[in-house]
Amino acid sequence: GAIGANRAAKKGILVVNSAGNEGDKTWKYIVTPADGDSVLAVAAVTATGAVANFSSYGPSSDGQIKPDVASVGVATIVQFPNNTIGSNNGTSFACPNIAGLASCLWQGFPEFNNMKIINALRQAGSKASSPDDRVGYGIPDVKKALVNLVKDFSTASASVSNCTVSLQWTSKDVSSMKYEIERTTPGQTGFLKIAEQQGTGTIFSTRSPYQFQDVLSGVEKGTVTYRIKQIVDTSKAGFTFAYIDTVTINLQAVCIDAGLVDVTLFGNPAKDQFTVRVTTPTASSNIAIRIFSANGQLLSNLNKPKLAGTAFFENISLLKFSKGIYYVSVYDNDKLIGTRELIKL
Repeated sequence: GAIGANRAAKKGILVVNSAGNEGDKTWKYIVTPADGDSVLAVAAVTATGAVANFSSYGPSSDGQIKPDVASVGVATIVQFPNNTIGSNNGTSFACPNIAGLASCLWQGFPEFNNMKIINALRQAGSKASSPDDRVGYGIPDVKKALVNLVKDFSTASASVSNCTVSLQWTSKDVSSMKYEIERTTPGQTGFLKIAEQQGTGTIFSTRSPYQFQDVLSGVEKGTVTYRIKQIVDTSKAGFTFAYIDTVTINLQAVCIDAGLVDVTLFGNPAKDQFTVRVTTPTASSNIAIRIFSANGQLLSNLNKPKLAGTAFFENISLLKFSKGIYYVSVYDNDKLIGTRELIKL
């Protein structure tokens, strides 16, 4: 019963159990071991989220919120012993769905214990803010649970030397994810995106550490704050992000470097677009960003003015470019100030 299930949980096992099918019977309440305080009890709902009439009620006898979460257990597609496929009802069919999702989530975060995963699923439930005695915390949004665990896992740090900030962060990602670095400086209202970093790898795993350097030319003394935005789903339909960490540094004096000139490409290699960061000691009436083919043919020319210090030329489109190697040259009026290699994916 619950004593054995709780003991297993204390040993580190993630225990998932069906809530029971007593909801339309005289007893109506959850059955053991679903009432264990360290057991993830699963209620049954329809494909549209309506609670099944047979799904057992909570709370537990000692007042815990039970069931914990819910999943589809009405007209669930199952395989019968005679090798035929059909549908059936029961919290025993809802339970494996959650057990599988919990296993996948834990596989992504082996650093966390069983109760951390259970709590992540609870807090990602559709009724997390108002749990009840039918579906508990509700139907979990596992993407939301993943985002919350990423936030708990991630760390960042920053240091400054000679007006150059070194920012490092550790998180978990795959190549389809992306990071954006945002910054606010003394006298600035709100954060501005200053850089981005594509995720890496084909398997969701720890990336440690990413690094970014920011030259604070022309920035007043005071507090400079950076925050790291991780976009875990870059698709238009499912766009999801979280600010995974915020760090600050304190400038003791105004950062002025009269001779500093720098050109940096962000989002390189690039698929659809990239960003150019240009730092010059003085203002320019015309910064020209020119893209050349590998054989020197001019393919694109973007002209914009800029103030003294650092400016970002964002979202330069590469949609009309085929895959290959290109060269980005930046001119201050007619003076070449830097050329960088660009890889189009």
